[in-house]
Amino acid sequence: AIVKGYLETIREHPLDRKMTEEFISRAIENVDRQNSLIEDIIKLSMIESSTEFQKEEINIREIIERCTDILSPKIASKGLTLKMDFDRSSYPISGNSFIAEEIFFNLIDNAINYNNPSGTITIKGEKKGSSSIFFISDTGIGIPEKAIDRIFERFYRVDAGRSRATGGTGLGLSIVKHAAQVMGWSVSAKSDKSGTTFTVIAG
Repeated sequence: AIVKGYLETIREHPLDRKMTEEFISRAIENVDRQNSLIEDIIKLSMIESSTEFQKEEINIREIIERCTDILSPKIASKGLTLKMDFDRSSYPISGNSFIAEEIFFNLIDNAINYNNPSGTITIKGEKKGSSSIFFISDTGIGIPEKAIDRIFERFYRVDAGRSRATGGTGLGLSIVKHAAQVMGWSVSAKSDKSGTTFTVIAG
């Protein structure tokens, strides 16, 4: 409806170049937002309907590094500092590379979107018994205590205005939750005014 409104206005004022360029830009922004929403809905539907998946040996550290490489321009644009602290162990475990990447990409992207300008993102990994534990922390706005239990719900937004401004669909953390469940992992969050830490226990 929004895109249609822009196009109809352009049709009615074809000679107003400035307005036409502005409305075309707004229409493209809304199409991009819809595209992101559709992609996330498809991903969530695929993950939720998965009763089994192709298992392979995956290295989570390599997956995290791949995600940070993809997101590095976004990290730089906000002036954020990225710190990664892994012990000397590698983390080969049985899982699925696509599903694992969805988990960590969304958590790191979340740490970017809800961080403060010139803040820090810290990613730590450690081996504990047969499990690998990962912590993704930010120095952002934090999550109110009353909202912690709801952040993994579909379309729930702690800060709706910021989520819209960053192009968020409200499905990222829901994808994380269901992807973790599919692989038998767990994900949880702790937060205060100094930032938020998500913990992923894999294996």
